[in-house]
Amino acid sequence: MRRWIHALLLGGALSGVVSGAGAARADGAELLFLSDRTANIRNSEIFIASAAGVRVDVARTPQADEREPVWSPDGKRLAFVRDTGNDRKLVVAAADGREERVLAVDDVGGFGVRWSPDGTRLAYVRFDRVHVSGGLAVVSADGSDHRVVAIGRYFEPTWSPDGRRLAFVDDAGASAALPGGNVHVVDADGTNHRALTGVAQALFIEPAWTADGARVTFKHRHFCTARSGVEQCGLDMNQVSPESGDVEAFAATSSRSAAWSPDGHAVAYVDDGKLFVVSSAGAAPRVVATRADELAVPAWSPDGSRLAFTRVLGVAVVPAGGGRARTVTKHTGSSVLWSASGNHIAVRADGAPRGVVHIVDVDSGRARTLRPNGLVEEFASVSWSPSAERLVFAATVVRNDQDLYRMGADGTHVRAVTHDAVAEQAPATSPDGRRIAFVLRGDVYVTQIDGSQRRRITRLANAVGKPTWSPRGDRIAFGRTSLERWEVAVVGAAGGPVKRVISGPTVYDAGLIGAWPAPAWSPDGRTIAYVRYFPDPLDECESRPQIFTVGLDGHGGRQITRERGYAGDEPAWAPDGRTIAFARSDACGGDDQIALVNSRGGRSRPLTGRGSGLPQFGGISPDWSPDGGRIAFCADGAIYVITPNGATVAQLTRDRAWNGAPDWIAGSSALVLGPTSVGAGDDDD
Repeated sequence: MRRWIHALLLGGALSGVVSGAGAARADGAELLFLSDRTANIRNSEIFIASAAGVRVDVARTPQADEREPVWSPDGKRLAFVRDTGNDRKLVVAAADGREERVLAVDDVGGFGVRWSPDGTRLAYVRFDRVHVSGGLAVVSADGSDHRVVAIGRYFEPTWSPDGRRLAFVDDAGASAALPGGNVHVVDADGTNHRALTGVAQALFIEPAWTADGARVTFKHRHFCTARSGVEQCGLDMNQVSPESGDVEAFAATSSRSAAWSPDGHAVAYVDDGKLFVVSSAGAAPRVVATRADELAVPAWSPDGSRLAFTRVLGVAVVPAGGGRARTVTKHTGSSVLWSASGNHIAVRADGAPRGVVHIVDVDSGRARTLRPNGLVEEFASVSWSPSAERLVFAATVVRNDQDLYRMGADGTHVRAVTHDAVAEQAPATSPDGRRIAFVLRGDVYVTQIDGSQRRRITRLANAVGKPTWSPRGDRIAFGRTSLERWEVAVVGAAGGPVKRVISGPTVYDAGLIGAWPAPAWSPDGRTIAYVRYFPDPLDECESRPQIFTVGLDGHGGRQITRERGYAGDEPAWAPDGRTIAFARSDACGGDDQIALVNSRGGRSRPLTGRGSGLPQFGGISPDWSPDGGRIAFCADGAIYVITPNGATVAQLTRDRAWNGAPDWIAGSSALVLGPTSVGAGDDDD
């Protein structure tokens, strides 16, 4: 089961349900919780980075996205699109972000921006709210002479080497799932528009001019039906004369990844794990390297003498004419880009950790990893400067993530504990109510209750699951997981050696690194409750977690829940130690509800959800109030409190934000909220 919010369907009125946030008992108690109520800012920003790793944020406008950065031919300026949500602007600025000039507003499509070879004009895809693409436009780099050169659904403009014409494609493919169309050309002043190909439902993409301007190259994708649906099963590399319209089939492949050489006179592609090069139209392909990744497009060096290609365990470089392939880095990714000098490559990694570009020196193999400031979700539009060893890229950056908050037990007096650009998770307050333990970047941290004096307690980079304090507040237990094993461990509240309490082999839950033990310390300090995952014997789902207890010496283990058809998660001890509240779900992780069970084991009793007196409520992340009179839990992004007999339930938060992971603050009636655990895909920056 996941420890995040599942859907909650609220039914009609129910006796005993208090509907107003202020209707809960106000007795001075407080709750700690996590919330994204600060309206997370996810902006696309533009960065420039040198090969040495120095980076500058050159375009960062609050409440706007900057994307599609494109270098001018001399490398001194950048063109990009700024999207405020109300309009899109085509902007040109110096490479340091200064001297901005807006060239066009409203009709900018947000993609397909291209500089003319002499750097005096830009072409871009127009936008209208009816047709998505309203054609193509050309504007001078100083903002003058703005003109529409083609009206229709056209994409991918590319300038001829002499700057006199544009080649582009239409959308004759007639399907968002199968984009592509026929190839067209038009003069840069909007005259002499004509289609070079006329194939019904054509799937031609990526038009480009040969270096001499004599032909336009393009790719023709073939699709076929597979078990998983329609997928690409072939790629033809063609050329067409812009004068006669004669189409020449240069190379036909069954590959999904192919690239034209810089001069347009050769093709490299990957098929069946081999890297092929076809040097002239109709010639037999030759193998230049093996063990190539078929999903990654090979990259030609700027002078056309070398090819970089992705392997399973890195990126290799090989002479384009064949020879010894040399692995230059163990970093791998979906795309490889050469710098203008050919001295560096940029490798964009799309897997975990997300938002990473590696800059690799081709000769030495020395690599630097780029990460913009803040929490990065993805990179886009990565390209090298034509004149220097600099990269420009757009990156989606989260400047404000979930933060810690506290509020009264009646839902009032909400105030922030933290407000920063990092994602605090799984908060737990100390028994004296003065400190908070939480998970950040895979480790346990402790801070004062006001958010000050943050201190890193562990240096493991894989501590997951909510930390839990010993009753005396001198130690913290936490769950730890890896690809091979999970464990419950204990560390001093001020840091120090980590002691293992119990461990076992990792079991995977729904494709994520599972076995989050979610430990909870008993009130007498002698026992820890935790979650153990088991493979599903019926193979209906991937695991069936249940709740166990164990002594601090790792002995005296006991299974507490034996839920036939149910899974148990997130145990929380009642202050008297007799009862454990936990999040219960059906065996495959659905229909969450709060349930109670005797701390020595036995049949559990649902407090919310199916089989309870409150069937319209779900619930996860239970936490007992210090007096044992209430249980806080979260459902559908809101915080609730309920009495242990289920007679009264009150909703504390009613905003549009996500609120979760409630935790009572001892000595008060406040709650702290936040995410309860760190998922396998979270950033580890």
